[in-house]
Amino acid sequence: MKKRMFSLFLALTLCLGLLPATAWAAGETVPSNVTLAGTALESGKSYIATVDGITEKTGESAETNYLTYDNGTLIVIGTVEITCDSAGLSFYNGTLTLAGNGDLTIAASGSNSAVSGSPQSTLTTAEGFSGSITLGSVNASAVQNVVLDLTTGGDILISSAKNSAVNTPQNPVMLAGKTVTIKGTDETTEASPANVSTVTAPKLNVTAGDGVTITGSGAIPLIADDNGGECAVTLNAGGDVEIVNKGGMAVFGPLTVTEAHNVTIGGGGTSLLYSANGVHCINASGTVKMESSGIVCSGNDANGLTITGAETVDIAGESTSAPVVTGMTLNECGAATVTRLQCSDTMAPIASTVTSDIPVLLRNGSNDIEPQLLWDGEYYQKAAVDDVYMEPSSEAAVYYEAGDGYVMFSKTSDGTKTGTANAVLLNAGSTAPIAGNLAEVKVIGENSLSEIQSLDEVGTKVSFTGNGTLHTFFGGSVEPEIADSVAFHGLVCVMTTEAPQEQEKPSISMNFTAYGTSDLPPIMWESDQDPGSFVVGTVSSKEAIVTIRLTVSEGATLTIPKEVPLKIEKSEEISCLTNHGTLINNSTVSLPDATPADIKGLRLTGSGLVQVPSGTSITYYTNEGVELGNHKMENLDLSSADADQGDLKIDGYHWDNADRTLTLNGLALTGTLTLPDASGGEIKIVMSKESLVNSVSVSGSYRPTVHITGSAPLTVQSISGDMSLTVAQGAVLNAMERINIGSSDNADSIITVNGTLTVKGDSGIRCGQMVTGADGTVNISGACGVAVFGVNGSSGTEYKGAFQIANGGTFTADCTDYNVMVFTGGAAVTKENAETYLVLPDNYLPAGHSIRVVTGESGGDTHYAVTVAQKDADLTLVSEHITGAGGKMELKYQPTPTPDPDPTPDPDPMPGGGSDDSEPSYSILLTETKGGVLAVRYKYASKGDTVTITVTPDAGYELDALTAEDKNGKELALTDKGDGKYTFPMPGSQVTVTARFKQTDTGTENPFTDISKNDYFYDAVLWAVEEGITSGTSDTTFSPNVSCTRAQMVTFLWRVSGFPKASITNPFTDVSADAYYYDAVLWAVEQGITGGTGDGKFSPDAPCTRAQMATFLWRAAGSPAPASNVSAFTDVPEGSWYAKAVQWAYEQNITNGTGDGKFSPDATCTRAQMVQMLKISNQEFHVAK
Repeated sequence: MKKRMFSLFLALTLCLGLLPATAWAAGETVPSNVTLAGTALESGKSYIATVDGITEKTGESAETNYLTYDNGTLIVIGTVEITCDSAGLSFYNGTLTLAGNGDLTIAASGSNSAVSGSPQSTLTTAEGFSGSITLGSVNASAVQNVVLDLTTGGDILISSAKNSAVNTPQNPVMLAGKTVTIKGTDETTEASPANVSTVTAPKLNVTAGDGVTITGSGAIPLIADDNGGECAVTLNAGGDVEIVNKGGMAVFGPLTVTEAHNVTIGGGGTSLLYSANGVHCINASGTVKMESSGIVCSGNDANGLTITGAETVDIAGESTSAPVVTGMTLNECGAATVTRLQCSDTMAPIASTVTSDIPVLLRNGSNDIEPQLLWDGEYYQKAAVDDVYMEPSSEAAVYYEAGDGYVMFSKTSDGTKTGTANAVLLNAGSTAPIAGNLAEVKVIGENSLSEIQSLDEVGTKVSFTGNGTLHTFFGGSVEPEIADSVAFHGLVCVMTTEAPQEQEKPSISMNFTAYGTSDLPPIMWESDQDPGSFVVGTVSSKEAIVTIRLTVSEGATLTIPKEVPLKIEKSEEISCLTNHGTLINNSTVSLPDATPADIKGLRLTGSGLVQVPSGTSITYYTNEGVELGNHKMENLDLSSADADQGDLKIDGYHWDNADRTLTLNGLALTGTLTLPDASGGEIKIVMSKESLVNSVSVSGSYRPTVHITGSAPLTVQSISGDMSLTVAQGAVLNAMERINIGSSDNADSIITVNGTLTVKGDSGIRCGQMVTGADGTVNISGACGVAVFGVNGSSGTEYKGAFQIANGGTFTADCTDYNVMVFTGGAAVTKENAETYLVLPDNYLPAGHSIRVVTGESGGDTHYAVTVAQKDADLTLVSEHITGAGGKMELKYQPTPTPDPDPTPDPDPMPGGGSDDSEPSYSILLTETKGGVLAVRYKYASKGDTVTITVTPDAGYELDALTAEDKNGKELALTDKGDGKYTFPMPGSQVTVTARFKQTDTGTENPFTDISKNDYFYDAVLWAVEEGITSGTSDTTFSPNVSCTRAQMVTFLWRVSGFPKASITNPFTDVSADAYYYDAVLWAVEQGITGGTGDGKFSPDAPCTRAQMATFLWRAAGSPAPASNVSAFTDVPEGSWYAKAVQWAYEQNITNGTGDGKFSPDATCTRAQMVQMLKISNQEFHVAK
């Protein structure tokens, strides 16, 4: 019964398990005479290993490690280790296939091979075979004659203790496994190397997942074919490669290594690699180390060895009569060294015919401390570093080590120290200066050098060539020629000397030009302790008269660092400083007797100050030319304040200790403002006049709320510390570098923005929660945007509403990596709760964007974050930092055009316009600009309508440029119809029209020092002066940013109307008959322009809001009905008392709002805004007289 059950089990095994094996062998010739350990294998039988061979497995055997043979397929079950006293696996004239998933070891003793057969025999593996294969022999080749084609998921080991591992001279060898190891005879087992190769075959092809090892100790090549033939070797390594022959050559034939990490090739013969006509190619990511008792590479091919991608290449050989390596190419490698192990005075070069994109160090002996450098076919000697300068030599081409790179010089042209030479900068970094009579400087890679001095005596022009980047300071007597392919960052100083006349000092001219991105260095010191400054203008010393000019070239960015003030000697020398690019002032720029227009003309940015000395006093200004006054201090420490301190007029600040309120009045604070501990309460910063503060921090362990209020801007470099921050409505806070508040993990700190917050630095904003209110505006740019980390609650950190914008608020960003991020750490985030963490009103997402969840690994844990990004953006999260979520983005109301539900028939339809009421209409926005007026007859149009723009330049101006762009920024084609009219076909989106005007004459003389031609309201102010509407707040000031009062508004409107007399009696108790605005107020009441503020009052000194301003103008024009009932602004509710007035003013081009779709009706109207709107409304195109 047991025999019958075993027969049934075997039959079932053959049917279910062996049919695929039979299929694997289908089409192949079944070998004859298959024997294993001297036992002939019979189809359908199983065998188990014994001490000295195998025996048939019977039905009574419980052995789980066995072999089953089936008509050319040998199935391995479990782990089978066979030791053979006789021949191992032997078969003839067919294909034997290994199948199953077990491990197989065949170890043959004596002079027997583990696998042998006729040259027509093939040992292969079935698809999916996953066991390890070990084939070994003592005195014979482990594998003899047969075609070897093995692929497995396990390891492959083929070895012979005293002979070849593989000897198949007529057949190729193909091996694929996790690791592949082939070991031939080893020198340790014999007194001398054997005269055998580890692999003898015409071709060796190995694919491994984790490395390849081929070793031996033969006097002939480790890998070769029979009878002096070459073996073509291909190793797809997947890990490290080791090819070592202790007795002779490593590879006789072309060698290809791919996907390797470290590669080690060693040999004891006269040559390491050889191929008569083939080439050797090694592709590795780690170290390639090759060492030979003779030469490393020889052959007929001049480029016989190519190494690609290696971090380090280390080649060594003992050859003295010939180069260690000839014909080598290095591609994208990190560093390379070729060493002649035996130091020799031979004339033979260490390396010859080398092509490389990196320099190669050539060592004559392993202890050579002054190696040669081979670059681009030129041999450079190591320079003796005896001087502070790196300079060329008259004796030989030399090189200097410079950081991770090199500075190389050709030999001087005429063999003298002052002869011309060329330089090569290759990834060089050094504080030592370069000096020499240079003709060409080739820039390769990233280079940073303190200084390059061209010591040309005849005015030779230096050419910077190459395609690299160079940060340096260059000085010479001729302006250098810099190729477009070179990214040059730094100052170029061209210095010329004019010989002195009799008894006069020589005159020296130093013209500095900034290119790329650089910092301004100090060039003058008053003492050894003085950190130095940069002086522009004429400086006289005992030796010479020096005139210094500084120019920032177009596209360049020059930063004036905090420790290097820039000084202009005289007011008439301000023209010696010219800015065509970006000039960032983070220090102090001194401009004697300068006007605000002079400061604005320099277009300074940054966190620094401008000081204007005049006589014995100094007045401080912002970089934009806004006067701060004469209040400057380094630090203001209020941490221990227990009483009031500071006088607004004298000190520029006042601290009210009882109210915990700091008022700033034009203060320039160059250090740190330290606020006191408010015990978790509120600290107010009231902005009375624009002020600058370098950094703001808080003391104490209780988190206060710092409340910034007032209409004047506060500009800081950074805000840090454990606090919350509120920007009140109408307040303006600018952070030039970063806002990083809260405890160590930024949790709990809350930023609330109801005014305007702008952050420009790369570090962005980090806090626990950020709330942008309905009147709030946030602008952020740099590398990082807003990162929020939640608020601690009773059950842990909470993220709901961590970043939120109220309807009407605006968030504008243009950051490199991410614009906004809610980071939750290990707290998992789903798509559903992501939208509760990052909360936006309806229709706030820009087209193509969505709220997305990003995951990343940190310390083995999964971390989560929420962001707003393009739907198809590739996002990554690493260490609280998202990449791929940056770019320009506006989170604001995105209106969807809808048809007019109650259209009014147009008696004079626009040419080409449609009349289908179902067609949506789109708005046409006209950008306010200086020098003229833009107008369109209709502020809305449907797709396909022909829109006509009328351009009216102001007196003394003409049109310079006119563009119309759709919502995606695509420029539309304009047709010039003549007489100042241009047309375009309306697309299916909003259109923005922009014009630029240029002056044709000087026009009215400007009497005011606080306005310039660059101000948008410049022409309006001069018009108002010319028309007698205003004469300013003094003889020299107009005060454009001062709030306009209700009395001023009606007075200006009254004067525009010709000073008419009113016939009514005074209805107001707060308007006296001797007030300058008396007649104006009565006229305005009589004309129905105003009825006062209630309770018999007019409130003449109250600020006039923008809504009131628009209403005054609208009523003065006769209260005409606007063309559209739909407000153009998101913050002007339909049905509000000023809605029709604002919409009319928009349609008449009197205003386009304050930006981002807002009108800001409750904001105070400034004097500049008032005269600008008044001038536009006075034109007949806009107001029917």
